[in-house]
Amino acid sequence: MEVKRGIDKCVVHLRGDWITSHVEPNDLVNVIGHFTNGTCIIDNSCGFLILHPDNLVSSTHVADSFKCIRRAVLQDQIKATGEISKPLVYGSIIHELFQQALSKMDFSTRHLESTLADLLIRHIEQLYCINVTPFDATAEIREKFPLLQTWAQVFVVPKPSMYSFMADHCGSSDAKPKVCINKVLDIEEHIWSPTYGLKGNIDATVQVCVHEDEDENTTKKWVVPLEVKTGKNTSLMNHRAQTLLYTLMISDRYNIDVKCGMLYYVDARESIRVRALRNEIRGLIMGRNELARWVKTRNGLPGMLKSARDCKNCYAADSCLVYHKVLGVWDVTNG
Repeated sequence: MEVKRGIDKCVVHLRGDWITSHVEPNDLVNVIGHFTNGTCIIDNSCGFLILHPDNLVSSTHVADSFKCIRRAVLQDQIKATGEISKPLVYGSIIHELFQQALSKMDFSTRHLESTLADLLIRHIEQLYCINVTPFDATAEIREKFPLLQTWAQVFVVPKPSMYSFMADHCGSSDAKPKVCINKVLDIEEHIWSPTYGLKGNIDATVQVCVHEDEDENTTKKWVVPLEVKTGKNTSLMNHRAQTLLYTLMISDRYNIDVKCGMLYYVDARESIRVRALRNEIRGLIMGRNELARWVKTRNGLPGMLKSARDCKNCYAADSCLVYHKVLGVWDVTNG
């Protein structure tokens, strides 16, 4: 593959998994790698190729595309959403409640109560849609306070304790580091990353103290993204993919090496460390490139998944079917 760098022409060799990349003449690309005499090799062990980096793709859509790329393209083009539901509304409220408590580093019952009262006023229309009174919502969401407070007692502390361990997203049996959050840098940080062609809103950008070995005096400070989920299913790969993409975006914005991200599942009472492993990041970038290609061309849609189980519960099912019917009629008319 021949590319232009300024006024010079360079050659990029794609090897390994990268040979399946759909690159066309005149496509805009960003090559992240080492050039020697105008030649760069991108393979499984080094380098990245970012296709259409000027199209900033949502990291959430990229993570969603691995389940169904057609749904991700629809979400980007028409913002398909499902029906409003009680878990969705409560999840949004708990999400904001956690963010505000974390930003103040205050998980006291008094602070949570006052914050919740303000949030319920802001979400009053959504509560009305699901036929729930603010009184009932307060009673039900208040039951989550102990979950948030217990988590904060372990992880929002000046120094890691003997209980501040996080599970590894790869299920590694290596010694687990002890982690604590000692500083909140930003809440709901909106990041654009032209380097990787990504954009997204990070729940919280935090500074953590890490003890990786038995020596309590060996402490490292990292800046990492923290994502909060209110569901009980902790095995969803799109959550981990989303967190990994956030590590790239933070590394680009702050010009630092982000080692990992953190996932906190409120209802499941589980915290997971998501390490920024190259093999997984490579797959995510390749998935991002494929999604960016569809978004850029706007030439039809990827094929339907046609999975009875997955399609039945998909929030974009109605939009997907309408496009399928319209495009099918168009193909027959112009065939």
